[in-house]
Amino acid sequence: MDYPLLKEKDFSHKYFKIALRTIKSSSRILVWGDEDADGMTSTALLVRALRDAGKNTDYFIPSRTRDGIGITDKGIDRIKRKKFDCLITVDCGTVNYDAIKKLLKRKIKVIITDHHVPHSRLVEKVPYINPHILRKRKFMNLSGAGVAYIFSWFLLKKLKSADDLTETWHENKKNLSLAALGTICDRVPDSPLNRELMYNIGYFMKEYREFKKAGVSKNEICSIVTSSKTVRTRHTMVDIFIENRGLTEESRLKHIKTCKKNALDYKTAVERICNKLIDRINYDGFKNRILLIEKRVEYKYIGVAASKLTEKFEVPVCIIGTKGKTLSGECRAKNPYNWVKKLEGQKEYFLSWGGHPQAAGFTLKGEMLERFVDAFNSDSD
Repeated sequence: MDYPLLKEKDFSHKYFKIALRTIKSSSRILVWGDEDADGMTSTALLVRALRDAGKNTDYFIPSRTRDGIGITDKGIDRIKRKKFDCLITVDCGTVNYDAIKKLLKRKIKVIITDHHVPHSRLVEKVPYINPHILRKRKFMNLSGAGVAYIFSWFLLKKLKSADDLTETWHENKKNLSLAALGTICDRVPDSPLNRELMYNIGYFMKEYREFKKAGVSKNEICSIVTSSKTVRTRHTMVDIFIENRGLTEESRLKHIKTCKKNALDYKTAVERICNKLIDRINYDGFKNRILLIEKRVEYKYIGVAASKLTEKFEVPVCIIGTKGKTLSGECRAKNPYNWVKKLEGQKEYFLSWGGHPQAAGFTLKGEMLERFVDAFNSDSD
């Protein structure tokens, strides 16, 4: 019996078969995630599913400030001591052509699970579990956690030989609650599959009782999870989600309470930044689209600030801030505006870029700021 929203035929694309074959032939798997709520939940649920299927699995969450986003050379250097023969990405990897080729040269098998829009070449024979590449309508609009969940559902069905697909979907409430949380936190567009996933968010507080004990409300979960950061190659929030036995109840509660305080400090800082920017926007009289250059603002604040300004002014907003020694931008919009299409025309100015139509980002090359701004302003929508 198939689960109502998913059928066996939904997984007929060759990439599912290649990915399954790759996992079966792998002895040690590393799940490579992303340092946001969607990336953390994606990582945890796929690690849980692979371990449940009997595979030796570990994870790595690159630090966005230290290692960058996606598969990066810095991140690869950081995991050299981790012995693995297969790397599976979640919520990233689609646009990392060069990095994937380097991994393959090292005899490491690669599987990409992601939901970001492709804008570079695909590596031949590497399976991409990405709705934009699979072109399966019911998978469109999934978050990274949504993609990881349907992939884990497929793997559990194949690797555990489950007869009842409905049971496979619901058998692990923790996995389902992580998929629900990632979907909600990433604010993806509406779809029947997303609605079904988000419906199960009620399981989260029941399955991860530490959050309730720490006094966390449902409205706070996304910001609290996001405030947790990578330390070297470990990530405490992901360890909580995968139930790492090395964590005591006391240490879990302590980390969540620390993240709660950090989330409140972050919210206060973003509000202060937005108030200053609002005064400037009103003064400058932006109309159809807003671009702000704020070299004194740290990169970690600009994505949320751009989202808040998009809501307030109801126009697409892009903010460029400081990320280490470089300048990076975060862009937000509502349908039908498409930031990926917009940034495609300026890609010559970027070291890296990518994202969704309504949420994209980039890092500028060297001294390209003025040229980018000129091109951005001269390119009419």
